[in-house]
Amino acid sequence: MTASVKSFFNKFFGESGWVKENVPAAPYFVAAGNPVAANAPSYDDERPKALNMFAGENTGFIVVGTSMVPKGILNDDAIACEKIDEDERMDISAHKFVVVKVDKEWYKENRQLATFDYKLRYVLGYVPVNSDFDTFYKDISKKEDSVLVPSNKRELKRKYEEAVKYYGAETPLILSLTFKEGITHYSVHPVRLVEYEVVELGRLQSDGSWIKTELPAA
Repeated sequence: MTASVKSFFNKFFGESGWVKENVPAAPYFVAAGNPVAANAPSYDDERPKALNMFAGENTGFIVVGTSMVPKGILNDDAIACEKIDEDERMDISAHKFVVVKVDKEWYKENRQLATFDYKLRYVLGYVPVNSDFDTFYKDISKKEDSVLVPSNKRELKRKYEEAVKYYGAETPLILSLTFKEGITHYSVHPVRLVEYEVVELGRLQSDGSWIKTELPAA
């Protein structure tokens, strides 16, 4: 392969053609939305002052993005999260806010660079192992009205099929909800990637101070 051909290939098909100059987000940021961002926020401080309001051993994150605004969590909110043990990950209740580890290899295979380590999601329920979409849809449609909208059903089927194809039909999966510009979207992740449950919420005030506030109701 000549230098010019190699340069062309890398530009349009190789990693350098889509990575650009993405900078990883600081580890205490959680993406409320797509964890792929060209200008992910980064601070020098190891732990922002906003997270000092949370006592104990809970892990704190600053929310970046607006995908949870319809559910009451805003951009720049601070959240405290309890670690979910591996043996408890099949017992996560629906209508809980969770923090999911970003599968960066999945994004890379889809020619995207995930710049966040974690993303914020709202749990709807589990995907039955070794099931088909119709069985799964019949069950989830009894619990979640949004999937009854034809366009949402089509997206749900696409996300279901993508996850089953990539991770395998025997992999325990969980369905979550997110929003883009107020429009409903779905995510399907391996249960093993759901690492935290959100237990506390802090909000920035107009005077620059932070206060704890009620976690939005389910």
